[in-house]
Amino acid sequence: SVTSKDEIKRSIFKLNGAGIVPLIAHIERYRKSDEFWEEIKKTYRVLLQGCIKTLAKPSYDGRKKQIVRLLEEDMIDNMSTDIHKVSQLLKVEKGIDFILKKLGAQSERLFADKFMI
Repeated sequence: SVTSKDEIKRSIFKLNGAGIVPLIAHIERYRKSDEFWEEIKKTYRVLLQGCIKTLAKPSYDGRKKQIVRLLEEDMIDNMSTDIHKVSQLLKVEKGIDFILKKLGAQSERLFADKFMI
């Protein structure tokens, strides 16, 4: 089932109320607008995560375009590998190469060992 905008907001609100800062993984899979994610970042304490494998796609589909835009706007806090089998390592390598070419030195913050909020 598709997660509604209100469900996401309610969940983050409850987590923030309990002192928890959630990390929303694979935001490109939710199919929400850039404006929605901007509102979430302005309104709540939340971290947004994109998937490196999304950037390994040769074409610029909607999901890849969104991750690129959000990376350029400094909205993404972390990038994940989402590796479930060894054969996916090549996609991760391509995705990392894409990030380094697109963002250069700015990309270091995406692979931090810990988050500071």
